[in-house]
Amino acid sequence: MKRPPRIGLLHPGEMGISVAASAQNSGCEVAWVSDGRGNSTLKRAASGGLEDAGTLRRLADRCPIVLSICPPHAAEQVARSVLDAGFRGVYVDANAIAPERSIALAKTMEAEGVRFVDGGIVGKPAWQTGTTWLHLSGEAASEVAACFAAGPLHTTILGDAVGRASALKMCFAANTKGTTALLAAIVGTAERFGVREALEAQWDAWNPGFSSQVSDRVRNVTRKAWRFEGEMREISSTFNAAGMPGGFHAAAGEVYRRLAAYKDVETPPELVDVLDVLLGNTDSAAAGVGVSEDGADFRIRPGTPADIPAIFELVLGLADYEKLKHAVSATEDGLRNTLFGAKPSAEVLLGVPGADADAVGMAIFFENYSTFLARPGLYLEDLFVTPRWRGRGLGRQLLARLASIAVERNCGRLEWAVLDWNEPAIEFYRHCGARMLPEWNLCRVTGEALREMAGNGA
Repeated sequence: MKRPPRIGLLHPGEMGISVAASAQNSGCEVAWVSDGRGNSTLKRAASGGLEDAGTLRRLADRCPIVLSICPPHAAEQVARSVLDAGFRGVYVDANAIAPERSIALAKTMEAEGVRFVDGGIVGKPAWQTGTTWLHLSGEAASEVAACFAAGPLHTTILGDAVGRASALKMCFAANTKGTTALLAAIVGTAERFGVREALEAQWDAWNPGFSSQVSDRVRNVTRKAWRFEGEMREISSTFNAAGMPGGFHAAAGEVYRRLAAYKDVETPPELVDVLDVLLGNTDSAAAGVGVSEDGADFRIRPGTPADIPAIFELVLGLADYEKLKHAVSATEDGLRNTLFGAKPSAEVLLGVPGADADAVGMAIFFENYSTFLARPGLYLEDLFVTPRWRGRGLGRQLLARLASIAVERNCGRLEWAVLDWNEPAIEFYRHCGARMLPEWNLCRVTGEALREMAGNGA
């Protein structure tokens, strides 16, 4: 009798460790990678009896099947690291990503000799029968399903076409997690207008006990809001790809973004505290959640002429990061005239860590126009955060403020360009909800070519 394969698991979070248990129940050994992981993950893997491969390269050598369960924004990064480690077996992406991302990921993996299986997990951590399903699609789906035959995780095979499992996951979560975000927004709006108690009374008159159900759903979702934000962006992209409006779930992502500071809290917060954070009545530090590593409280504000020296330094920092410092001909006077002169060419937002500190991040933008939409848009020329302050949420805050400006001005879209080699930026923008447009090429005419073009019409 053939021995069940050893499975490599990336990474054993609450869901992943329960999936590993079903594989072990089915006779499989499960390995993981401790390199770079935190103490909580180490304890979880040890309690689950997982074999520590130590490094990703050793795991790639030992395991013919690798299963990825990570936050949506990291799906490509994890897959790339597995390829770089030399893995050439069956790769299961069980992350909450849009079908188009799954299909693109499959092409990348298969071009390197990896057999790709699209996976979508629905339900709670799989400790009981009938609570969790792993939907699979791809030519090697049956091989993966066999690794979980003993349960309690239940597997279904949706055919050979990659993308189907992700599509089912997106559609299911569009209801469960999407409606929870909607309920949070409804209760928050009622709170703002002073009618929450009246709304709850009407709910209970219509459907006894419903207000209590809503409160439980909103409070209990807070610890996973940080993860669901990205999932809502993926659902929005899925709806758009299907020709359906994706705006509802993009807005749901914003609801979860506001609650993301409650990441992994042990006890669900009281509803009144959730609403305070959701409505911006208190900052995250006052709520006891979500402060940056050094306690910085970023303030986003419009730039002023007095900020020109700081803006110029940020421009030089960006040019240095993009390896284009040699191309900078801007001066402080030039920035002052074009940003704050009689006819400004662009606007600037600055991120400041504290009341009297210098700016450590910027977003420079200007209005453009879409004839197809017959509406204005915003174009983000530059987004930059100094190296010391990266990874603390400032870039996301600058983008969020810019998106709010676009909404306030009835803009049809917000867009920008990113260098194709800048993988960290690309992953960051994907995580924030942006969609890359490979079918578009950026055209540029500068210097003598620009003057020659102008002269051709004379």
